[in-house]
Amino acid sequence: MIYRRWTLTVHDARGRRRRGSVSLSGTPDRVAEPVLPLRFAITLLTHPCDVSAAPAGSAVCIPAEPWLRAVDAAPAPPPLPSRIEELRLPLHTMQEYASGRIVMQHAGVIDPADVFPPHSDHPRLDRLALALLEAAEAEAIAPYTALIRHELALPRGTDALIALEARVTPVDPARRPPQRAPAIVRLRRLLRSLRDGAPGDAPLEAVMQDLRFLRLFDADAEPMPHAALERLLADVRAARPHRKRRTPDRGSRIVPMRPRDDA
Repeated sequence: MIYRRWTLTVHDARGRRRRGSVSLSGTPDRVAEPVLPLRFAITLLTHPCDVSAAPAGSAVCIPAEPWLRAVDAAPAPPPLPSRIEELRLPLHTMQEYASGRIVMQHAGVIDPADVFPPHSDHPRLDRLALALLEAAEAEAIAPYTALIRHELALPRGTDALIALEARVTPVDPARRPPQRAPAIVRLRRLLRSLRDGAPGDAPLEAVMQDLRFLRLFDADAEPMPHAALERLLADVRAARPHRKRRTPDRGSRIVPMRPRDDA
């Protein structure tokens, strides 16, 4: 049974280096979710198979039924290279993959013809890897961006991350919330994580409370109630470092010497 595995490295839209695996297999038995440090897994099946689903972060490329060809005229398969970047496929094989299917969790993210372009013998597996990475990141941050839109009442079409950054660090210094308040510190940390495509371990309930705290400093917000003022003071005090008072060391007191009387 044919099976070969390579390592593929790509750079995403933020310039980050991401590594995954590419496999050529005769059966879908070895299709599995990528394990860190691998970020994606691509499997090229050599024959049409009935695959209905793929694990998270993986894609299965299934060729279409081949055109009828005489057995004597069937070309021998090309030798497999040691590096995936050097992989070349016959034109009829590229056409079969382009007419086939790509099974992944997010359907319609990329067309098979974009990965296996016609009149080319070089499959663009880097395009498929980037589509997998973008889809996985969008799914990871989707609950947080939806929460930001809801709590900040953003209009449709507004970028949630840009709007959050504008609220946390507005251009006008007079409208800036207390930058050392724990809620604001956590929101800035969350913003950096969301821009990296990984929200981390921030619970949605805690993020909701931080966003409601941030909403108290909106220009159109109602006057801050007494309970909110108390919470603000407690939040700011909690962020201030505790400094110990220095007590003088009574044992090291210096007593000035009296002038000596030689008379």
